[in-house]
Amino acid sequence: MDLIRVLSLGIGLHALILIVVLVVAWNLKGPKLRVLRHRLGDAFLVILFLFPINALGSAYLENLKVKELGFDTPKDYYSAAEHGIKDVGAWQVKKAQLTAEADEVNRQRALADLQRNATRQQREEERAQQCRADPQCYIEPTWRDAQSACAEAVERTVTFGIRWESGFFEDKFSSTEWWYMEQGVVVLTGEKVRLENQYGAWGKGHYWCNYDVPNAKVIGAGAQIGS
Repeated sequence: MDLIRVLSLGIGLHALILIVVLVVAWNLKGPKLRVLRHRLGDAFLVILFLFPINALGSAYLENLKVKELGFDTPKDYYSAAEHGIKDVGAWQVKKAQLTAEADEVNRQRALADLQRNATRQQREEERAQQCRADPQCYIEPTWRDAQSACAEAVERTVTFGIRWESGFFEDKFSSTEWWYMEQGVVVLTGEKVRLENQYGAWGKGHYWCNYDVPNAKVIGAGAQIGS
């Protein structure tokens, strides 16, 4: 290990000295100094070329050294050193202990995740059961899609003209009731509209829409003048 550090330190120190000399010489003038600059530049390129070779050689020598000490990899050697262990047998025992502790931590984390997921699923199921008794709560997750589909369905049923009186960001349907609770079908109703009759007169109207929540589709809709 000491030889590796000495080689790396020596090459790094020579490179640093060459950089300093090269910077100084580059700012000097004269024909001889130009030659010196070129030679220093060549030397600097050689140092740069030696760096990757030194890195590969250092890694190879380091691997040989830890193999001689009985360790499988340099990582094992340095991990053992971090725990103040130099003997391979003692490190194997410590390594097995650390692995078992890490496995136990991962097992506890996985168990905690399972418990959290089970609790969340239980809460979702409880909420679903509570919502089953309330049509507005039941349709809430698909409320926007249901309103959009129902509004289009109501418009298709109108023979003459239709004018919505609801604002752009306002709900067109004001109430919800169960139509077929067992099948999850909700009826949406509203009165924010004016309808045209066959004589061209406009009057206040009301409308309704049967929406199948599980299948996300309209199964019936209508509108007529009057409340």
